[in-house]
Amino acid sequence: MLFSLIIFGGMAMLLTGIGISQIKSNVPVGFYTYGDIPEANELTDMRAWNKKHGTMWVLYSVAILLAWCLWYFLGGVPGIVAMCAGMLVPLPLMMLYHKKLVKTYWKK
Repeated sequence: MLFSLIIFGGMAMLLTGIGISQIKSNVPVGFYTYGDIPEANELTDMRAWNKKHGTMWVLYSVAILLAWCLWYFLGGVPGIVAMCAGMLVPLPLMMLYHKKLVKTYWKK
C-alpha cells in the first residue's frame, strides 16, 4: 500500500513539476512529445498558452492522486476500475483541450 502511494505520489509530483515549469516558462511550451511547438510570435498570448498547458498538467496530477484514493478506499475490482479511469479518462480530455488552445492562441 505504501509502495503504491510512493509511486503515485512521485508521478503526481513529477507532473506537477512539469506543470509549474510550463506556467513559469518564458518560451512557448509544447504538449505532445512529437507535436509542433509554436514560436512566440506565432501565438496571440504566449503567457496564457503556457499557463493553460501547465495548469492542465497540474490538474492531471490531482486526478492521479484522486485515482489512488479511489483505489485505496473502494478496493478490489471497483477500486481498480476507478483507478484506471482516473488515470486514463483525463488524457483524451487533455488532448481535446490542447486542440482548443491551438485554435484559440495559434495564429496559423
